[in-house]
Amino acid sequence: MNEIGMCAAVFGDLALGEALDRVTGTGFDVIDLPTDSPFRTLKEWWDGSMSGADVRRQLDEHGIKAACVSNSRDSLLLLGPYGPHTDPVLAGTPEEKRAHGRRAALRAIDLAAEVGAPLARLAFGCPDFARWLDWQGSAVGWRDNVEAFARESREILARARDRGVRICVETHPKQIVFDFASVKAFLEAMEDDLDVLSLCVDPANLATVGCRGEPLLRAVAPHVSCLHVKDVEIWTGDTPPPADARWVRYGPQPPIRFRAMGWGDLDWRRLITVLVEIGYQGPYLVEHEDVFVQREKGLVSARERLHALVQAGGRSRRTW
Repeated sequence: MNEIGMCAAVFGDLALGEALDRVTGTGFDVIDLPTDSPFRTLKEWWDGSMSGADVRRQLDEHGIKAACVSNSRDSLLLLGPYGPHTDPVLAGTPEEKRAHGRRAALRAIDLAAEVGAPLARLAFGCPDFARWLDWQGSAVGWRDNVEAFARESREILARARDRGVRICVETHPKQIVFDFASVKAFLEAMEDDLDVLSLCVDPANLATVGCRGEPLLRAVAPHVSCLHVKDVEIWTGDTPPPADARWVRYGPQPPIRFRAMGWGDLDWRRLITVLVEIGYQGPYLVEHEDVFVQREKGLVSARERLHALVQAGGRSRRTW
């Protein structure tokens, strides 16, 4: 049966021991362990006073398995962008930011190997978001972003191979993979590296740009190693949403806000049916980003809903 876990970034304001207490308190024993430098969770690991062995010891003491080690903030500086909006991660020149992103990715891979996690989920950013638009007379397009990743990722891919860790790249509007076409371009360009590269598919992220998760999952089934579970609401009004209701925009698409599973617009019964169809064997990782549902209660509710659906899902014989 697929493992059901959660993304521990929701407890990023807590030190590692307390965060792990909250994880077990919500009924989970499988996690995505975040290494983002702004979090308190692995602050001591970042500054060198806590080793990978220390992290694994605390996981073992709590009876928790790391299905994945992740970085969603620092590693995105590998590709950028490098303007002032990424200064809160690291202020500096593009070269300094790029070096920080590479180091963060390499350290996350090393920690994954040290704690026994098979996956490292990394965000690599995007050099130029304007490349989704074709300019008359120009041959520049989205594939140039993918080729930038191919150039900048060689050391990272080599480290993952050496450490026996598989990298999963999340489908997200801040990344070079965010919809059907960009995922297709990524898989084609990185064909020789798919032994160590895979996808973390997030249907809610896909929905923010109008991409349906079901057909994408069917099309890229062999390359899906991880699945994020959260929900999303998409604004349908003709006027802007209320300013205090936490709606955000990723681009020219309608405003969205992420919700706990069952509180948004996604049909998770249909999504899990597709996952059964394609024989998905990876983990389901609940991601809580809902500011209108208390995090512990939202995690428990999502775990119970997901467990019921995953347990019910499966192939059986026709009776008629």
